[in-house]
Amino acid sequence: MAGREPTITFDQVAAAAAEIKASGRKPSLRNVREALGNVGSLTTISRYLQGWNDGQPKENKVDINIPTSVLTGIQAAISQASVEAEAAVRSELVDTQQALADITAEGERTAAALDAAETKITELDMARADLAGRLDEAKAKAAEGELRHAAEVELLKADLLRERQAAEAARTELAKAQLRLEAMPRLEKDLDDARREARENGARAAEAERKLAGAEASLAAAMADQVRDREELKTLKAENKAMAAELGTARVHVQAQQVGLDASQREIAMLQDRIKELKPGTAKPAGAGAPKKAVKPQEESKGG
Repeated sequence: MAGREPTITFDQVAAAAAEIKASGRKPSLRNVREALGNVGSLTTISRYLQGWNDGQPKENKVDINIPTSVLTGIQAAISQASVEAEAAVRSELVDTQQALADITAEGERTAAALDAAETKITELDMARADLAGRLDEAKAKAAEGELRHAAEVELLKADLLRERQAAEAARTELAKAQLRLEAMPRLEKDLDDARREARENGARAAEAERKLAGAEASLAAAMADQVRDREELKTLKAENKAMAAELGTARVHVQAQQVGLDASQREIAMLQDRIKELKPGTAKPAGAGAPKKAVKPQEESKGG
């Protein structure tokens, strides 16, 4: 999983805000996002919209001499403008509160995604530790099997060599006995004994050959087990490598989610401060008293 990239730019937000302002409406977080096709992060749009508002030209205060004959009408107009301004502030407060709720929900979703990613990392760490243990166990098992098989092969070879030497000695003794029999008839009994011993040695040799055949079959099976152990070891190494790659990707995603969550928290704090400023009762009343000079209302330079 990869970090989510922004889908909007400052220029797009600025163009949408300018179009809304040109239509006679006040740009807000919600109507700007609607103008963008309801795409993009609320946090990103809010930051870009704040930057656009900060870059708008400020209207200078102009002193105007108001004749006494029109003062009453101007005061009435100022009172009406105050009512309209209060309604606009209340509307802006509603929009800002809604934006705060949307950004808070987005922050909660980001935090949930972060928790899920951290849980996935924990699971991957546990699985990787288990895989490492299995890998070590397979290595130890393979090494032990190789040592055991090598020792068994050496023992069987030694037994076979001894049996073959005994059979060769028996054949030699038989040949000597036959020569003595031909030369001395009285050695017939010795020849019979030698033949019997030769037969016994032959039986032992046959038994040795049978043991050798069994040992060779056991060795073949052991070699097959060793091949399977090596294949399993290779598979475990591949799984370990894939799991390490997935763990790295999950950590990158967690870092990206953490950055988004931090940005959302900062934006929520800014919107909460803005709501405090916009709450009714905190603004100064307009048109108080009967001043000799009136000041043209200054248009707000910052929006929600």
